[in-house]
Amino acid sequence: MWIVGGKRMRGMRGTAPVQRAVGPADARRVSSPVRTASPWSTASLLCSAVIFVAAGCDPSGWRGVDDGGTGRAVAECPREAPVQVRVRLTGRGEVIGAADGGCFERGAEVVLDARAADGWVFGGWFGNATSVQPVIALALDADTTVEAVFRRIPQAGVTRVFAPFPAGTASVVLQGPFGAYTHGSETAWDFHLPWGTEVLAAADGVVVEFEEGIPRNEPGRPPREGPANFVMLEHGDGWFTRYVHLDTDGVFVEIGQAVRRGERVGVTGDTGLTFDPHLHFETRGAEGEPLVLGFAESLRRDGAAEEGDVIVSQNRAPLVDPGGF
Repeated sequence: MWIVGGKRMRGMRGTAPVQRAVGPADARRVSSPVRTASPWSTASLLCSAVIFVAAGCDPSGWRGVDDGGTGRAVAECPREAPVQVRVRLTGRGEVIGAADGGCFERGAEVVLDARAADGWVFGGWFGNATSVQPVIALALDADTTVEAVFRRIPQAGVTRVFAPFPAGTASVVLQGPFGAYTHGSETAWDFHLPWGTEVLAAADGVVVEFEEGIPRNEPGRPPREGPANFVMLEHGDGWFTRYVHLDTDGVFVEIGQAVRRGERVGVTGDTGLTFDPHLHFETRGAEGEPLVLGFAESLRRDGAAEEGDVIVSQNRAPLVDPGGF
């Protein structure tokens, strides 16, 4: 077997900083923020009573808005909050931050957070705002219509995992599987990430081994040709993932701990054979053999990620399926 027990080493423990997006202090909402679920599931619709008293909910697509020939009245915003946000969803997921049809003061900033259901991945924002980032900030100078598109993760072909860094983070693949530089026979990916970036579990698993006592490489001196700090997870059906070059005392899990996809296991660093901080992410089978997996975020065939590709992570704990088509 490739897996052996690991000895726990004492180190720092801490809490990751939480980032919040806050709009202008004088922006006044007329309707409270709610979760906007996929519009094709009537059981999961959550409506703002302020906006939808007259308009009601439209389970066919747009909610509280004339969807093209229905004759349904459109709710109007009051003069003191004249700008309206309209949100549509395609696929299974939800948007947190504003109800469809919500009213705001002109010039207000609204942050929308698109979260995919389990088995789906966020594909992008379209409409008056376009982005591949799941979290966007809208400066509301006029009525705004946006659509969050979610795509199903293919079930056929190779197993898919999520990129092992925070959702919304974009990273270049420096070296892919079997790379001639250092990977050789390894199914591994080197992701360019700044020092101290959170490293997240790519799938549900159990911690089977780790090391966090290797000192950092000294600036201006050649890297140490030796072991690096790492975490290794077993995923229950004969495959494993390793997260390598973590910072000294930069591991935040224990042996035997069960972790969910999107849960923090460590932070990036510069330990072992590396010239710059980055994350070496490796996948292997039960006997240590190379195991080719795909990334849910990749648009390539079977989720491949090759050298030079930019991967925008969608990795966070999966939602309870809010419905949809």
